[in-house]
Amino acid sequence: MPPRPEITLRFVLVLLSSLLLEASVAVPRAEAKRKSTPSKGIRRIELKKVRTIVIDPGHGGDNLGTRSIYGVLEKRITLRVALKLAAHLRETTRARVLLTRESDKPLSLRERIEFANRAGADVFLSLHCNSDPKHRGTGIETFFLSLKASDAEALKLAHRENGAELFTLPVQESPNEIQGILTQLQHVQAHTFSFHLATAILAALVKETKWRNRGVKQAPFGVLRHAQMPAIVVEMGFLSHPDEAKKLLDDAVQERIAAALVRGIELFDKKIR
Repeated sequence: MPPRPEITLRFVLVLLSSLLLEASVAVPRAEAKRKSTPSKGIRRIELKKVRTIVIDPGHGGDNLGTRSIYGVLEKRITLRVALKLAAHLRETTRARVLLTRESDKPLSLRERIEFANRAGADVFLSLHCNSDPKHRGTGIETFFLSLKASDAEALKLAHRENGAELFTLPVQESPNEIQGILTQLQHVQAHTFSFHLATAILAALVKETKWRNRGVKQAPFGVLRHAQMPAIVVEMGFLSHPDEAKKLLDDAVQERIAAALVRGIELFDKKIR
């Protein structure tokens, strides 16, 4: 029996969408590094506290992440949004903007957070896309670190994102008791600020997209362990849901998500002044 025309057409459209996204991700680094002077009509954002921003496009290389129902990989979408976010930040702020990866290369969880620590980052955003095997889950959620997850779903998601990679960093001996206390206070402040960052980012994304607000949650994400700055995981939407996956593949929607992330960083910066 010959295939029905509508099925053939849908397959072709999905294939073209996948190929276009694959091609668009191969963006030269120079394209992401736009001029610091904003274009005409672009609103300049003055960040007082956030001077260095590290963006982490989740997954990469042989770490594919989840796969959309249209066949496009999570690692491609996170990179694309990360490059757009970097461009927006460089165009509208004077912040130093760094990415853990600017191409499809593998990075361990440890390498990602150590990169941010070495850079002296003021915020760390790890971008991801969600998945639901029943194809019903929708919406946006943000996470900050906790050994105890907010709920069973949060714990399951953290385990999926962590994969088989669990790591520990050597505990550095404090030169004296006072320094040890100061280090502990620094971690407490970073944890508190991570909550504020997760709240600000979620509010900006939900306001822009009008997608379901799944809330700010806590979970033991490996990529957030040992962060010396406010650090969060952003689950930008569900690649397993037909409607959200289609939107996440759309270049214009990715631009809106990137712009919303900038506004979230701005909200956070104002909160901690």
